[in-house]
Amino acid sequence: MQDTNYSVRKAYFQALQGFVIVGLTAIEVYDKMAPNNAVYPYIILSTQTDTDNSVKECFGHECTMLVDVVTGFNGAVESEMLDSICGQILNRINPSGQRLTLTNNLQLISTKLISDNTIEGQNGVWKILRRLLRFAHNVHEQVNI
Repeated sequence: MQDTNYSVRKAYFQALQGFVIVGLTAIEVYDKMAPNNAVYPYIILSTQTDTDNSVKECFGHECTMLVDVVTGFNGAVESEMLDSICGQILNRINPSGQRLTLTNNLQLISTKLISDNTIEGQNGVWKILRRLLRFAHNVHEQVNI
């Protein structure tokens, strides 16, 4: 049985980095946490899970990935920007027909959006809007015998 986390995370980076655009700017994608000097908006590939879903003949995994989209405004809030970014992510991660490409003899069987939550916050300067998109993936290990 393999660890699928790296392969799934790598597939997300390949699907999102440089392909999610606001205006003429590609949105940065970060692993686990954004740096202190990150510029809004940005995407964090956050919490992952991997649960054994094996059967007698093969190894299987039920994986999840939390995609955290963070926008910040020091003036009027533009929730349409957040929605646009999330729409692009949904089209890249869970499109009809094309699937994420995994490595190490792992095959993606299915993808499903299992939650979509919005969080609002404010500090002295910034109004923060975030959306947390959690995807579930059924992954099969192709084993050569």
